[in-house]
Amino acid sequence: MIRVLSRLAILVLALAFRPSVLDAQVATVNSLTFGTIVAGTGRSVGAASASSAQWRIGSVLGFGAGFDLTLPATLDRVGGGATLPITFCSTCAIYRLNNSNPSGGVVFNPHNTISFGLLPLSTIYVWLGASVSPPVSQPSGSYVGTVVLTYTGVL
Repeated sequence: MIRVLSRLAILVLALAFRPSVLDAQVATVNSLTFGTIVAGTGRSVGAASASSAQWRIGSVLGFGAGFDLTLPATLDRVGGGATLPITFCSTCAIYRLNNSNPSGGVVFNPHNTISFGLLPLSTIYVWLGASVSPPVSQPSGSYVGTVVLTYTGVL
């Protein structure tokens, strides 16, 4: 049995604004966690799951706002010595405006950029799921990776 506590550290890489745009407040609500996984057995976490990665982008105002995610292809074993492939399916992400419940949100491909037209003062909620399939020979341990959320807003 291997223990994979895959926590994708959520980083905000860039907030690109003109000075007159309200500063967006980006917060990580939850990291993606798979829990303990048995080698040779895959596990998926859905975007609407309590174990999914979750962000809140608040005080969004402008025209041409959007975000994208930079996704890892592998998770790295803490202490080194191994990697674990991770996949993000075309329906593994959800966003929703002004509502923190993923139910009823817009399902999207996390490999694509999301863009909005005119956006009145809003909060954007984002959820992300993924899958791992460790081979039988996968070394046990904790595995981590990083997802980068980049938000841009133009007034």
